[in-house]
Order: sequence, then structure tokens, then C-alpha cells
Amino acid sequence: MSLHAIAQLQGLLVLALKAGRGLNIGGLRISGAPQDLATFGAILLLPLGVLAVKLGVDRWEAGRRREDARAFAIDVAVTLSKSIQLCESVRSAIHAGEAVSDATVEAAIESLDLSRRRLRLYLGRRIPLHELIPLAAAAEQQLGQGRQAMLSLHAAPTDGADHDLTYARQLQTVRAELQSVADCLRGLQPDLGRALAKVEAGWAPPN
Repeated sequence: MSLHAIAQLQGLLVLALKAGRGLNIGGLRISGAPQDLATFGAILLLPLGVLAVKLGVDRWEAGRRREDARAFAIDVAVTLSKSIQLCESVRSAIHAGEAVSDATVEAAIESLDLSRRRLRLYLGRRIPLHELIPLAAAAEQQLGQGRQAMLSLHAAPTDGADHDLTYARQLQTVRAELQSVADCLRGLQPDLGRALAKVEAGWAPPN
């Protein structure tokens, strides 16, 4: 029962009681007696109470979806920032001619893989703000490429006459790939910022 229908019934009751003739609804006789008024009032207020509860639940669910979208956007933004910093750090070390230790390679691989799996986990859930889905998918793909680039360092030969030359070439390839990954991740940041601003501005998620 809508609020308009409830208001109409209340108006009919008031008019009927003022006229002193009571009200007949589907064979139910409502007079001006207190017990009749209490019964009819309860009948009128029950749908209103149900409607109020539903509106409250809808607002709570909308708020929860908004907070989920906001938390996801922030998490993706932090993941992108950390991953860009990591790629740049390794790339700069390679560019400076510094030796990249196995421990550094392993730590970079683990960090990129953790970020990639985190985004993949998010993509497996229902994300309310649809703009975030392609951003997360693109970021996950780029992190996978960065991880693969770091893994390729383990494929370089450990001995032989061409070891140094082969490893140097491999380092340059990895440096270029990490630069590409970092640039692609940076390219996602403006769209991610706009999505976050949309949530912060009071975006209302669909039912």
C-alpha cells in the first residue's frame, strides 16, 4: 500500500467519523468507538511501518555498496602506486648498471604477484561501480606482464662465454618491459581518480 493510498483511507475515515455514520470497508464496520479506531489505525500504520523498514534497508544497502566501491577504488589506487614505484625502482637500478640481486628479483616477483592476485580476487566479486572493472582488469594484466618480465631474469645463463652479454641484453629487455608496465599503470590512474571522485561526490549505486 502506497503512502497516497494510506492518506486517502485516513481522509475517508475522518470524513465518515465527522458525519457520525462510521465507515464500511468490505463488510467491516468501523464506528467511532475507541477500539474500532485502534484497529483501523493499526491496519493503516502496518503498511507504513513496512515501507519505512524497506526504505531503511535500501538506504543501508546503498551505503554499503558505495563504501565497497570506495574501498575497492582506494585499494586499486594504492596497488597501482606501489607497483609503479616497484617497477621504477628495479628499472632505475638496471639503467644505472647496478647488479640486480636474486633477493631483489624474488621480492619484486612476489610483490607483483600478490598485487595481481589481489586484483583478480576483486574481479571475482560483484563490483558496484562498473567503471572500476576494466581498470582493475587492465591493471591485473599489466602486473602479470611485469611479473613475467622479472621471471625472465632467472632464464639468463649462469655461465659460459656469452653470459655477461646475454645477461646484459636480458636486463635491457626487462628494463624496457618494466618501463612499459609502469607507463600503462600510470595511464590508468586518471580514470581511477575520476571513479573515486564520483564515489566521493555521493554516487548512488543501482539497486
